[in-house]
Amino acid sequence: MLFALHLAACAAPPTVAPSPVPQPTLVPPTATATPAPTATPAAPPTPAATATAIPVVVTATLNLTYSLPITAPVDSFALDVYAPVGGKGLPVVVFLPGTGETKKGYTHMAQTVAAAGFVFYAADWPIYTLSRATQDNGRGYREVIETVACAVRYARATAAAYGGDPSKLTLGGFSAGAAAAALAAFQDDKPESAWDALMAKAGGPPPQVRCTQQADSAHVDALLGASGPYNLSTPPRGVDAAIADMVMIAPRLSSRRGLRVRLTHGNADSLVPVASSVQFEEALKAAGYDVRLTRFDGPHAAPEALVLAQLRDLWAR
Repeated sequence: MLFALHLAACAAPPTVAPSPVPQPTLVPPTATATPAPTATPAAPPTPAATATAIPVVVTATLNLTYSLPITAPVDSFALDVYAPVGGKGLPVVVFLPGTGETKKGYTHMAQTVAAAGFVFYAADWPIYTLSRATQDNGRGYREVIETVACAVRYARATAAAYGGDPSKLTLGGFSAGAAAAALAAFQDDKPESAWDALMAKAGGPPPQVRCTQQADSAHVDALLGASGPYNLSTPPRGVDAAIADMVMIAPRLSSRRGLRVRLTHGNADSLVPVASSVQFEEALKAAGYDVRLTRFDGPHAAPEALVLAQLRDLWAR
């Protein structure tokens, strides 16, 4: 599908909603008809009218801050929003990059998915190694979960301004981003409250971030994981047992059975074996989830065409 990209770069203040998405002027599709030739006995049939292809115009609103630090050395994080002009009631996607990546690397995917009829949020987030995440009794885990929850809340609060439907929200990611998305998708609606209870009971870490959009739910309607190293039931070392339950998926599978899940993974993945997604799919199926794993012949990757196909499968587009 053809698309044209309009950039509206801005850095929104932490507590101020983003400016309305620019509304480029579009030329409606027109039909180009070829005039019929002068009638003669040998005249060929008049060619049928042909439609002129009109590119889908996609707007990009960049560097919108969605989370702010409470505890040092936590950073603030921002996201980019891509949306087709004139959309209404569109499904919404929040996507997390993998290790060593940033939201900027997903510009083409965001444009493509938006042109297909979605509102796409590409979000930077705190990517931690396992050893760093477990320091201070799981401080990094709490930061990741709270930050991703802020991204979801921001998307829910602002989706309508870009033509999106906040009740049709998919949280997705690639590699470490897929693992973080899966972890966040199975948390409570207000994960900070659960962490506060653990802080009082088990000496867990204090609050790490503050969302710039606080009011909306952190729950998501669907999960899309590409080549993720999902932690079903391996307790991380160095954290209290109660906190370990917060950062494994298996203990939380009974809480979100309405969640729909789509996974993709390369058979030749040498960084994260495909068995990670196979086991995740099997566990979700056993727990009664609507889940489907699509395997492809390739390495560690998030193929754009497969990501779009799975989003279309989720939302019948």
